[in-house]
Amino acid sequence: MEIDAAPEAQDRILLDRVAPLRETQPVSFLRANKPEWRILVEAYMPPLSPDQEDAVADSEAAFRIIRLDLDGVLGRGRREIVLASFVWALAHSGASGEERRQIHLAGYRWAVDGGRWDPAAVQALQTRFARDESALAGFVEAASRGDESAFGGPEAARVLFERWRGRVDVANLREALDRHANRLGVFAEPVAILHYFLWRLTA
Repeated sequence: MEIDAAPEAQDRILLDRVAPLRETQPVSFLRANKPEWRILVEAYMPPLSPDQEDAVADSEAAFRIIRLDLDGVLGRGRREIVLASFVWALAHSGASGEERRQIHLAGYRWAVDGGRWDPAAVQALQTRFARDESALAGFVEAASRGDESAFGGPEAARVLFERWRGRVDVANLREALDRHANRLGVFAEPVAILHYFLWRLTA
């Protein structure tokens, strides 16, 4: 099922129209912007494959985070939430330091190789990272140890810890992280920036 929805309308549509579908069968969703903004909804009949189970679990986490946000009780912005969630997932993935670096490198290099970021844009990111490195490092350390404040509060932290518990596959982790961000309304270029910052912190 596809639902036409402008970005600013998607969260409410997800809670009002998509989340209730869970009462009858497992569902997952993704947000899309080409050729037009819309929500892609997938419903499943058991038994679910591991990929389908992960999509449903991630969508469930997204529904709960969106609800906290719209209720005004999420103590962080969505990009900060995604950054903390990335850090937690990677910290508990069993990935080596080099595997983490490669995930983050791939997560932003597409923007350089595809021409989305020209040299001036990369330089601007380098300058921003140099300015914010200490604060970023502190935030990443807090998220990696499970500090609830990094995740926007205790309820959001519980949601995200549960989302990743037993569901981190290093081989598919970059794709899982990107879909996780998408479901939370954080799209490709902001995600690439997060990967760039995390790559710089681990390089």
